[in-house]
Amino acid sequence: MEENSTWTFLEIVHHLEDGCGYVPNTPAPQYFAFTTDRFLALINGEWICLSDSEDLDIRNGYFYPEQLLYNNIASQVGHNPPRLPEKYGVSRRMVLDPYQLSHVVYNLGYSRPFRTSCAKFIRERPTTRDRQQGQSACITLCLDETAFVHKFDEAWENRIWTLCMWNELVKEHLAWLSTLGGAFSALGKIGFKAFAERAGKISISQLRLALRLGDPILSSRSRIYFALSLIQQRSFRMARRILRNERRFARSEAARSEADKLESIVDSVWQYLLWEEKQNKYSAKQKKKLEARADRLLFDDETMRSKATIADTILAMSRLDFAQKA
Repeated sequence: MEENSTWTFLEIVHHLEDGCGYVPNTPAPQYFAFTTDRFLALINGEWICLSDSEDLDIRNGYFYPEQLLYNNIASQVGHNPPRLPEKYGVSRRMVLDPYQLSHVVYNLGYSRPFRTSCAKFIRERPTTRDRQQGQSACITLCLDETAFVHKFDEAWENRIWTLCMWNELVKEHLAWLSTLGGAFSALGKIGFKAFAERAGKISISQLRLALRLGDPILSSRSRIYFALSLIQQRSFRMARRILRNERRFARSEAARSEADKLESIVDSVWQYLLWEEKQNKYSAKQKKKLEARADRLLFDDETMRSKATIADTILAMSRLDFAQKA
């Protein structure tokens, strides 16, 4: 635990037109104390440790802790918390607007180098330079209520505008990819393998955009569409593996918001996979059966004479014609 003499204090007051200051009647902290390792706030007579936490929020110039992370104050601050320093003259005051003050308090809580630089700045001021080394220092930060004009942060506005425009362009691109992917998938479903391959490439493009957006739901749907393309290309084993993984993802906590919809999509594609596998096995059996019958018709004259069906005759004639051309 640091000694009391090593603490640096900030007093937060409001600044009026006549130059006087007052402490706002709110639950917001009036004093902050910090070292290179800690950042504390005095709230309701107790020192609360706010270092490296996300508790500070600024609303209309007041600082509120959203929730107190530490129930046991003594275990975090120590049994001998810092004592408030003596009052100093008006020359030790600094007037800040709410925008500047919010940046100061935020960086004190999150940045160790900033805490070190701020303590060095306060201790090197002319009004505190003659104090003994190692004693606590205090400076008053006045929140100017007469200058509650929100500043236009142009750099941040440009960044947000760029991100918003990029997001809209990506969404438009995804909409076009969804339309094209659906069209190619429909053509691939009726037996055109080249269109099924093209639909798979479109699904991969959608997956890349979804990963860049950081959208796990859209990424999962893109993988499901890619599995649909694999089914149309008769790559059943890979498609089955992808669908099983996506079913597990749909039941996970990450997909809770879209769990029902994702699971319905997986179920429908899974049923399509089973149907295509069944049709593929049936087609293979029929092909073998026709090949065997054609062999009998070609090489067994008695079988050919005994078969009176038109289909057998046409099949035998086509097979004979092919053999003669070869």
